[in-house]
Amino acid sequence: NTDSYIRKQVYALSLMLCMIVSSDVLAQTNIRLLDEENQPIRAASVTVTPISQPTVKQMLTSDQTGHVMLAITERSEVFISAIGFNATRFEIQPDESKTIQLKRFVNEINSVVITGQFDITRINSSVERVRVLDEKLIRQTSSNTLRDIISFVPNIRLSEDNVLGSNTTINGLSGQNIKVLFDGVPVAGRENGNIDLGQMQLNNIERIEITEGPMSVLYSSDASAGVINLITKKSSSNSFSSNGSVMLETPRSLYADFWVGKNMGRSHLALSGGRNYFDGFPSFNQNRNQQWNPYIKYFGTLHYGIRLAHYSNELRFSYFNQHTLNRGIPVTTPYDAYAFDQHFYISRINTSLHQDFNISNKSRINWQSSYNRYSRIRKTLRTDLTTLEELGLEGRDHTDSSLVHHLFTRMLFIQNGSDRFRWQAGTELNYEFAFGDRFRNGDAFIYEVALLAQSEIRPTDKLWIKPGIRFNYNSRYRAPVIPALNIRYQLNNQLAFRMAFSRGYRTPSLKEISLLFVDANHNIYGNENLNAEDSRYGNIQMDFTKNYDYIQITLSPSLYYTHIRNQIVLAITDTASLRYQYVNLEAITSRGGNLGITFNTQQLSASFNYGLNQLESRINSAIQQIWTPEYTASLRWSLKKTGVNINVLMKNVGAAPVYYSTTNTISDRSVVDGYTLTDITVNKNIFHNKLSLTLGIKNLFNVTNLNAVNNNVSVHNSATGIAVARGRFLMTSVQWQLFSNRNKE
Repeated sequence: NTDSYIRKQVYALSLMLCMIVSSDVLAQTNIRLLDEENQPIRAASVTVTPISQPTVKQMLTSDQTGHVMLAITERSEVFISAIGFNATRFEIQPDESKTIQLKRFVNEINSVVITGQFDITRINSSVERVRVLDEKLIRQTSSNTLRDIISFVPNIRLSEDNVLGSNTTINGLSGQNIKVLFDGVPVAGRENGNIDLGQMQLNNIERIEITEGPMSVLYSSDASAGVINLITKKSSSNSFSSNGSVMLETPRSLYADFWVGKNMGRSHLALSGGRNYFDGFPSFNQNRNQQWNPYIKYFGTLHYGIRLAHYSNELRFSYFNQHTLNRGIPVTTPYDAYAFDQHFYISRINTSLHQDFNISNKSRINWQSSYNRYSRIRKTLRTDLTTLEELGLEGRDHTDSSLVHHLFTRMLFIQNGSDRFRWQAGTELNYEFAFGDRFRNGDAFIYEVALLAQSEIRPTDKLWIKPGIRFNYNSRYRAPVIPALNIRYQLNNQLAFRMAFSRGYRTPSLKEISLLFVDANHNIYGNENLNAEDSRYGNIQMDFTKNYDYIQITLSPSLYYTHIRNQIVLAITDTASLRYQYVNLEAITSRGGNLGITFNTQQLSASFNYGLNQLESRINSAIQQIWTPEYTASLRWSLKKTGVNINVLMKNVGAAPVYYSTTNTISDRSVVDGYTLTDITVNKNIFHNKLSLTLGIKNLFNVTNLNAVNNNVSVHNSATGIAVARGRFLMTSVQWQLFSNRNKE
């Protein structure tokens, strides 16, 4: 018994000793990382260095709730960095717990970019120049569509067709040269060469990235002028979160949307949707016809993602439906009164799959694929204006439809060898098939297969060199080899230079080749003899940033040059019948420069940009030039004590050219007047930022239509000129934001 008692005591003492030693060796130190709104910061990089052993480093990452557990036995130094936040350094003792609040970068809340990058990259470290419009700006300005917010971006100009939608130019180059993407995959369904930006909803968008200049190496055709990439919200650091808004505009416009996200650890699920009703502008009157047609839109998106140790998967499905009514002018006789009303039904179905396979710590395979379906149906009804009865009409003059299917897939092998060198290479397929009443033979198809490669070389700490090349096979046209070279030189912490040289190309679209759109209001023909566009591009930019105690000043001058041979434009080939046809310009050159200056403090952000663009065209061997100046300014003032945010956006644009012809080639041009747009919104946050109220005035100077020399400048001509905006209007909105966290302390 005595021996048994002694053994038990020795065992108990040994167990206590082991517990004391283990607690000393693995003393748990807890750090929690929060932002300025007390939201957890996940995926922050934490480096721990014992004071007595400076060569020993422990690398950790914060979890979904912002927590980091440190196993230290002595006083240590902790260095924390997170994308979008200022880094911090401090010392900590074993068994000590701290809550660290990181401050966001003064100059940019969402200061990371994805477009054209190997991986998520800080915006000031990107070799290319990328402009970012963040979610905070989208919400504070109550921008519901891409058209709403992009109107104030430098070097971008918009106009509106009351049936076909928005027309976009970047640096004087038209919309068919602009690639619109959702999470890096292309959007199909162009009308008159343009993606209607009014159909691109922003209720589930985290940020918008805009790159000027050809991006054909990565994004193929239609990217000679630039790329607009909409990045969707995929998950939240909270277990559950939701937001939404309701907005009322004058005259008679009502918008509502929602977004709900659920974080389930390794997987996440998000659902969003909304409705947008507009009653038309000007208000309905006895003439019935309105320049801005009434419409109703429904939209929704379902997103699911999962992340495992060596694999991640993102699946997105979106749906968009729009019904537009184009009321006809009344016809009266002694016996009755009637009008021919056109109804347009547009739908978009987009499905995309993003997959990442991690082969090792330094290499991975990225696979993106998508299916786009775009449908447009036109129906004409004879409306009896006394009984309001409607009678459907048959025939090509009264009804037509078109359907476009677009398949896209791209696979890249990405090798991050070291900080000095990394590369990616892969293959891409684009296949488009369309059929409908508007196509000459009833249907048409085109496809392209490509091999591409790109690398990023860093021979010194200050120099980045990013060459790329693309080889294409096109089913209809001989596609050239596309090279590109981007260079970034960081002279010091304040001064950086960027240079880019690239070749771009664009093959004619199916509609430009095979369109046959003839009815009472249209007379548009495709052209099977079109040549593919071929472009050369170069730019140089300097960024000088100076930080003072309470302000950051950035100066950004830049120059650019684009030369396009065989640019495709829609022009009048018969002024008597207003017959339009797609034709090639001999050559067009866009050159110019910008001077931007930005002032940033913790509460105030103000920017001013002056741009000057010269568009030079060669028409029948004669050279014509026009200079277009542009001024843009923005002010974002956050009064943190009161929770009030003031946003002012202003843009002044000079005259710009539009082309027409009297034969099968361009013979002359029109010049469209300039304009000034100004929006002012005031936003108030209440209930701990869970509710936001906004009041605003849009289009302060009441810009509506622009005059043009030669009135033959739009497929849908109007005696009032080219539409830019729908006049001055007031708006008010309510936005809400809710979240919950199971791990909340």
